[in-house]
Amino acid sequence: MKTFRIIFYLIFVFTICFTTSQYSFAQQNNIVKSKEIKNINGKKYYIHIVSKGQTLYSIAKAYNVSVIDIKKANYNITDVLAPEQIVKIPVTSANIDKPVNKQLQNTKILPVEEKKIVKHDTIKSNQKVIKEKPIENTKSKQEYKIHSVKKSETLYSISKLYNISVEDILSINTTIKNNAVSENQLIRIPLNVRVSEKTISNADFNSEIVTIKEAQKEPIIINEKPLLKDSFIVHKADKKETLFSISKQYSVSIDDIMFLNPNLINGLKKDDDIKIPVKNNINYTNPDKTGKIILHTVTPKETLFSIAKEYSCSMDQIEILNPDILEKGLQIGSVIKIPVTENLTRKEFVKLPVDENKRINIKKGQDVIIEKQLIDLKDSKSTESLSKKDKEIIKLPKYKIALMIPMYKDDFINNSININAEDESVFNYNFFNFIKFYEGALMAIDSIKNKGLNADVFIYDVAEDSLQIVNLLKGKELQDMNLIIGPFYNKDLIKVIEFAKEHSIPVVAPVVSDNSIILSNPNVFKISTSVNNQISLLSEYVNNNYNNSNIIIITEESENMSKIGSNIYTNILNLNKKKDSVNNIQTILEYPKDFDKFLDYLMIGKQNIIISLINKEATLTNYLTKLYNMTDNYNITVYGLPTWENYENIDNNYKNKLNVHLFSTNFIDYYDDNTNNFIGAFRSQFYTDPDKFALIGYDITYYFLEALNVYGVTFPDFTDKIDYKPMHTRFNFKKQGRDGYENMYINIYKYDDFKIERVNK
Repeated sequence: MKTFRIIFYLIFVFTICFTTSQYSFAQQNNIVKSKEIKNINGKKYYIHIVSKGQTLYSIAKAYNVSVIDIKKANYNITDVLAPEQIVKIPVTSANIDKPVNKQLQNTKILPVEEKKIVKHDTIKSNQKVIKEKPIENTKSKQEYKIHSVKKSETLYSISKLYNISVEDILSINTTIKNNAVSENQLIRIPLNVRVSEKTISNADFNSEIVTIKEAQKEPIIINEKPLLKDSFIVHKADKKETLFSISKQYSVSIDDIMFLNPNLINGLKKDDDIKIPVKNNINYTNPDKTGKIILHTVTPKETLFSIAKEYSCSMDQIEILNPDILEKGLQIGSVIKIPVTENLTRKEFVKLPVDENKRINIKKGQDVIIEKQLIDLKDSKSTESLSKKDKEIIKLPKYKIALMIPMYKDDFINNSININAEDESVFNYNFFNFIKFYEGALMAIDSIKNKGLNADVFIYDVAEDSLQIVNLLKGKELQDMNLIIGPFYNKDLIKVIEFAKEHSIPVVAPVVSDNSIILSNPNVFKISTSVNNQISLLSEYVNNNYNNSNIIIITEESENMSKIGSNIYTNILNLNKKKDSVNNIQTILEYPKDFDKFLDYLMIGKQNIIISLINKEATLTNYLTKLYNMTDNYNITVYGLPTWENYENIDNNYKNKLNVHLFSTNFIDYYDDNTNNFIGAFRSQFYTDPDKFALIGYDITYYFLEALNVYGVTFPDFTDKIDYKPMHTRFNFKKQGRDGYENMYINIYKYDDFKIERVNK
């Protein structure tokens, strides 16, 4: 069975969701201010338990603080609150009713709704105590205390501190997700909990272990069995083992093991005798029905995938028998257990010729899957007959993917061009745009895992131009990646690209549009088209989609716009030479300086294509008004800049009458079924609408994970065959020589009957 795990290498991982007013339907209840005040890290906070219908705003009003104050005190809080959620409210001079009673600084016991309670009793010798269905106590209501999570504490360690189970804590802390708690988080600890006892009957445990020596054909049976007691197995701890690996080996929880071995609270040591509770339906050592195990010594070139193939079993079966592999990987020279399957046969392997010109991140000795080339081992000439022109698909048993996102920065690089700037500059957006990208990426990961991709996704929180990147690149962890998405900032991206080039790792640049990042970097994929190439694509579209038209270019009075206008003029002139039916490209005018000459260039009876490079809103409004007044006598189509979409003062009647077309590297088509399905799924998961950054995060992540899934590490050879149609743009990657890949596509869309629609499907 393929697995798909997401590994978060952050100080903490969180999902920010906030609800806009049109989706907020929580009723503001009359909120009673909490009487409980707790001192946390030298600061005093009201401990407020959220009731149904309460919102951050209503709570803030009740306590006379701002919503921002609450968010600062509860770093992982979202705008959507859940009933029973614990919220810290800062105590200020404005909201405290009277001097704080010292008793309030200590933990206060609050009554809650009646719960089911169980009792702790003494564990008898050779007997396992388990938790049955809780017994309801009708005499008294359950009570709890508030616990502030300390650094390095987990739910498990907290449960042991209070002598209760993790389940008991989770039962009254419904807002805890994925069993994860963070420092300074407030959780409720149930009191008066007891556990009833039950003796487990004996269980049979039989296993035969087989070893195959190098010169032997038949296996030698070794009568080695773990010691079995009345209701548990005694397992002797190995040096490399952990409680986690032991629990996975025997398919029991860590809680169950700790319950029988309370001394383990001080840690696990080599040769410790660990009691493992018996479950009647589990065969603890042998995942295969033959009941035999082979002991295999790992050689330098072997991988888990190659060993599983050699012995006709699955990698999961090997991992179950050898849980330390999950944590430390295969160790050369180590002896691992292999389940003997009924169809075990020895297989031969053939070495394929290596094309030294193709550099992909495959380590020496790593096992790969070669598709498309079917090799018959009986045909001695098969390896010589492989065509150099054929493209081979090379897959790995599992992939490693790094996603680098600056979670807490205020700056965001806009993936649409700022055509008014001297360079493709940085827009100042808040960090929520990064979060939206991250949320979109999470949805893509969730979608692609259902298609069978076996991968670990490592998510790194990297700030702009920080030592985090430098230290990360010094380690060995990134060397094994098969794909890196990000980082977002140019300086950080350049560092990662240099590192990835050395290790032949593909890098995806999500927003940086500068073409210098792909020069002599064959493994870089640049999503955002450069300004020069956007101009070329616009020129090509206009020239190809109009015949015998009259083209006029108008720019505002700036050196940058004049330069862009000159490039468009030259491009169309050159493209005209390749057409039989040419367009009439006339001149470049500056507005408003040259506008008195404009009427001299307009033509009656022809379509007048006015490419308008005007960015300033006030100037643009005046300019479009003048063009609108000419539409009764002339057929005019205006091509404008992506920034026009953000201007609210432009009359929509002007856009429709002038047949305004815009171009951009991203465009959300709200009439597209796939886009609407994504918006609905995003709302359901995050309780807010996605923006373009969420769609960009989803499209990029899904596209490249799907590429790995279908075409393996050789996916760069198949970018034109990847079956995914992005929502925010289209992907049309082009590679020049030894340079990297650039997405050569712009969205061109128009205003038609007060609707916006993409015209270049």
